[in-house]
Amino acid sequence: MAWARLYAAWALGEQGRNKAALTASEQAVDLFDRAGNRTGVANALIGLSLAWQALGRHADALAALERAVAVLRDPAAGPAGSITTIPVTGALCLTAEIHLVLHADEAAVQAATAALRTPGLPMTAPARSRTLRARARAYQQLGDISAARADLDAVLEIKKVDRDETTLRKVKDLLRALPAAG
Repeated sequence: MAWARLYAAWALGEQGRNKAALTASEQAVDLFDRAGNRTGVANALIGLSLAWQALGRHADALAALERAVAVLRDPAAGPAGSITTIPVTGALCLTAEIHLVLHADEAAVQAATAALRTPGLPMTAPARSRTLRARARAYQQLGDISAARADLDAVLEIKKVDRDETTLRKVKDLLRALPAAG
C-alpha cells in the first residue's frame, strides 16, 4: 500500500496535481514509517519535497529533503554502496537546487559537493551533470568563476560522451556567458 501511495504521488506530481501529490506523499511517509521501511520513508520524503517545491514552499521542501538524507545516512537504512546511495545523491542534488532558489549559495555548494562525494554506487552521468550544473550556478553566484568554469567543463565532458547535443549547446552558452577569469 505504501509503494502504491508513493507511485500515485509521483504520477500526480507529473500531472501537475501538486496538492494531491502532497497528500499522497504524506500518506506514503506515514505508511512506510509504520511498516519500519526506512528506505521507503526516505523515498516518500523525497516525493514530499518535490510536491512542496512545486507548490513554491521551498523551506518545507528543504526540510523534507534534509530529513530524507538523515534517514538514508542512518546505518539502519542500509550500508554505504547499497541501493540507498541513489536516493541520497538525488536528495542532495535537489537540496542544492532548492538552496539556489533560496539564494543560499554556500549551502548549495555544500549539498552538491556532498552529493558528488557520496560513497557507494557511482552517480549516473545525468545525475552527475545536473549536480555539477547546480554547483556551477552557486559558484557563479558566489563570484568563484574559476570553480564554476571547472564544473561546467566537467559537464561538457560528460555530455560529449553521452552525445547530448541539447545540453552540450546549453553548457557551451553558459561557459561563454561567464566573465573572463581575473
